[in-house]
Amino acid sequence: MIVAYLEHLVVSPELTKILVENAKKKPTIVLFGGKTAAGAHAAASHTGSLVSSYLAIETYLKQAGVVVAEDLEDLFVKVTLFSVYSQINGNRVAIVTNAGGPSTASSDAIVKNGLALANISDETRAKLQAVLRPEASVGNPIDILGDANDIEYKLAMEVIATDPNIDSILVLLTPQTSTKTLETAQHIINLATDKPVISAFIGGESVADGIKHLESAKKVCFPYPEMGVRAIKALVDFSTSQVEIGVKSNRNELFEMAQKDDLLKQFNLPVLEYIEINTEAEILAAAERITYPVVLKTARKDISHKSDAGGVKLNLKNEAELLAAFAEVGAPAIVGKMVKGKHEVFLGIKKDENIGTVIAFGTGGIYSEVYKDLSYRLAPITTEIARRMIEETKMGAILAGARGQKAYDLDKIAEIIVSTAKFADNFKNITEIDFNPMIADEGGEFYLVDARIILDNEE
Repeated sequence: MIVAYLEHLVVSPELTKILVENAKKKPTIVLFGGKTAAGAHAAASHTGSLVSSYLAIETYLKQAGVVVAEDLEDLFVKVTLFSVYSQINGNRVAIVTNAGGPSTASSDAIVKNGLALANISDETRAKLQAVLRPEASVGNPIDILGDANDIEYKLAMEVIATDPNIDSILVLLTPQTSTKTLETAQHIINLATDKPVISAFIGGESVADGIKHLESAKKVCFPYPEMGVRAIKALVDFSTSQVEIGVKSNRNELFEMAQKDDLLKQFNLPVLEYIEINTEAEILAAAERITYPVVLKTARKDISHKSDAGGVKLNLKNEAELLAAFAEVGAPAIVGKMVKGKHEVFLGIKKDENIGTVIAFGTGGIYSEVYKDLSYRLAPITTEIARRMIEETKMGAILAGARGQKAYDLDKIAEIIVSTAKFADNFKNITEIDFNPMIADEGGEFYLVDARIILDNEE
């Protein structure tokens, strides 16, 4: 494997080519230092505040197939794992333990990390009952009891190693009266299976000889079960994730703000029509054309977050409400059709000079920075990659029909994400885009009700 600690990374086509061709064959693990300092500055948009320089680098590395470590401990967990294993067939974990507490903690960690407790087959349960004491638990976790000896560990492991419902085995050992640490370690070493076997020997100096024995035989053993679960999670991610880096297009067109709506429509982006107004007569004429109810927003360029400044007035149902709102917001302003929907979606773009175009998708609205329910990718992307972005977020689960609610067309959202990335990369002077919110209406359609585009020549 390749292990790197980095504090700066310059992306080039040559580096990308090397990573794409090799990172999945030769596990490449990177710990990046200086995350909090990278790109810390006052942001002019929601996307700007959510996409730091480090996040752009992390997104690039993951899409290139690199394993990213969160901290120094996580680095050593992953180095230990990938020094032995590089592939796993699935996320179903079976636990063998001689103590209830660590097995419960492991079960919690498995669920928290998006893994699954393996469903032990009836045949395997029957075999376990035949070789273990009646008091032992043959579910999952498989608890062979506190006074279990090394032979009971051996028998339990040999049985579950043949179960096709199990992808990996987590062996937990705590030092108790009948525990034989060295002998149990030797049975783990001797276990004939292609499935990853991760051990956690919990007990410090009292189990140090067993850990050392396992390590000398190039077996994976940690001092705490949660570390073992994190290792399995890393292996699952490495085995199932795909390299997603695409070839960047070279476009040199300039974006003209005066043509914003027309240009957005050219890329099949469902932007709502807004009419800019400066007087009461203009706003009344615009509302008559659009029909009530309408929304009024400030068009002042010095206001980044309109809602925070009181510059957004919603669901104005008649002339009196519209004029009262205009008196508060002032000119210049824009007026558009009020779209009613249950869900506010975030879609943003930020161009990083080093990394490229970063796409962010997730939960939108005025609290998007608070929720931080977002998934990230680098452009260009396909609709398949965009679907994975959606499915990685809580908003994606809601739009898919969580708790029996209306299910939206996720492929349609994926197409909007892809089109947004193409739109941003088509114009070299676009630096950031906020489509926040994108409204999912009750009829299943999506509308970009607020589009903020920042150009590289803007103050």
